[in-house]
Amino acid sequence: MTTNDFQEWYAYHSKAFPGVADWMKKHPETIRFWEMPFEHVELADAKAASREMVTGDLEEPKGFGQHAKAIARRAREIGFARKAAPQAVDGESVYGCPTCQDAGLVAVVDPRAYRAGQFRACSVYCACHAGDVKQNRKFSDGHRAVVRPRFDSTKMFRLDYEEKASDQKAAFAEWLARRIQNHPGYTDFGEYSHETQEAF
Repeated sequence: MTTNDFQEWYAYHSKAFPGVADWMKKHPETIRFWEMPFEHVELADAKAASREMVTGDLEEPKGFGQHAKAIARRAREIGFARKAAPQAVDGESVYGCPTCQDAGLVAVVDPRAYRAGQFRACSVYCACHAGDVKQNRKFSDGHRAVVRPRFDSTKMFRLDYEEKASDQKAAFAEWLARRIQNHPGYTDFGEYSHETQEAF
């Protein structure tokens, strides 16, 4: 976003929230700091975020001083969702991230359940930008996203729910055997589990 774009967004947002302009008159030096989080934000996305705040879809923060940060964060999410939306090529969906299909989460074998004699899945954040968004999101009631690790193909076995469970178990057994063979003394595949989700 250019400075002119930021000024246009600020004028737009101030019309929606007149108190912002009054607050800024008392803190004139703040305007240059407000522009910083908008560096990688599109003007249209920033305006869309302002509209969400007007309608209540985006919670208005306590204090006008927090408006810019909240709008910029939401605008980046809107921009990512727009850019990452699946594109159809020859009738097939094409995703920005083939690992999570832009969902931000990856289903992997839960090591704690495996050691207990069960084959279950748990979710970790993908290593892509969608995973960043999922990991850093903050909900309207103030709590943040669940703490869980990022996907690492060297330590985690990704599951595919479109494949048969028996095939997945066999593939996992082969993967784990290779890990043990290539790493003498290796008996585990990572203490990364957050919580089990379901039997696979």
